[in-house]
Amino acid sequence: PPSTPGSASGTQLPNGSGALPTTVRAQYEKKYHLTPVQVEEMCKLRTEDPKLWTRVKLAEKFECSQFFVSLCCSAPEIKEKRDKELAQIKARWGRKKTEAREDRQTRKALWGRDA
Repeated sequence: PPSTPGSASGTQLPNGSGALPTTVRAQYEKKYHLTPVQVEEMCKLRTEDPKLWTRVKLAEKFECSQFFVSLCCSAPEIKEKRDKELAQIKARWGRKKTEAREDRQTRKALWGRDA
């Protein structure tokens, strides 16, 4: 069948042309340049003042991705603050919205099953 993964026609676009669209972001070479000492410094800065040393600022300073910063160091107090704010927002929800969110969570839990 034409929709079979790996078949030659599976890479065609719906309009029939064989060309793929251009990428959204320019291609770049990944860098693996940070030493363990630099990673320790990154974590130390994040631990000392997470409001000043955000993931964005640390990523710019050490020329790495925000994702890499999040893998290396965390800021539990920031997470606690956001969780507390979310709990306050959820406390204002009505019965219908709360039930709808709970139903959505149940449906998500069943996604992987063949039920």
